[in-house]
Amino acid sequence: MRPFAEVFPHLAATIGKRGPQKAPTKVSTTLRLSPGVLAHFRATGKGWQAPIDQALKDWVASH
Repeated sequence: MRPFAEVFPHLAATIGKRGPQKAPTKVSTTLRLSPGVLAHFRATGKGWQAPIDQALKDWVASH
């Protein structure tokens, strides 16, 4: 048994690495939310940040 990277060095360099976004659509930021709001969105499971983004977009559009 040999490590994967030793047997396939040309493949090992690309596994687990994601290239840069072609057109970044979002900006990473830090946002402080109340515990209840955070718990509500996290309870929805994986992808819980997208509904927060949509809720904020809806609010911005209506104000």
